[in-house]
Amino acid sequence: MESNQMTVVVMQGTTRFNCGYQTGYFFDFGSHIEFIPLMEQRRAFEYALSLLDEGKRLSFKNCSLCNMYGEIQRVQRILSEELDEKLSSLLAYFCSHSDKKF
Repeated sequence: MESNQMTVVVMQGTTRFNCGYQTGYFFDFGSHIEFIPLMEQRRAFEYALSLLDEGKRLSFKNCSLCNMYGEIQRVQRILSEELDEKLSSLLAYFCSHSDKKF
C-alpha cells in the first residue's frame, strides 16, 4: 500500500448553509470539502465508489457504504410500492368508468 495514499473522510450530517440547514454527505479531502445533499444519496454512493476506484482510501463517520446502499434500496422499494398502488387505483378507475372491459 502506498504511504501517500489520500484518505477522504465521508460524513453524513447537517450543516448551516445560506440561512438554512442542509443534510447530506460531506467528502472531506483535507484541502476542501464537497457536499452532496441527502436527497441525492445515490449520487453520493456512486461518488464514494468512484473515489475507491481512483485508489483513495475512505474513512466513514455516521454512515457506511452498506447503509447508503440499503437506504437507496429502501427508497426504491417504497417508490415501487407507491407506483403499484397508484397504477391499481388508476386501472380500477378506468375499469369502473368504461363500457369496455380490459
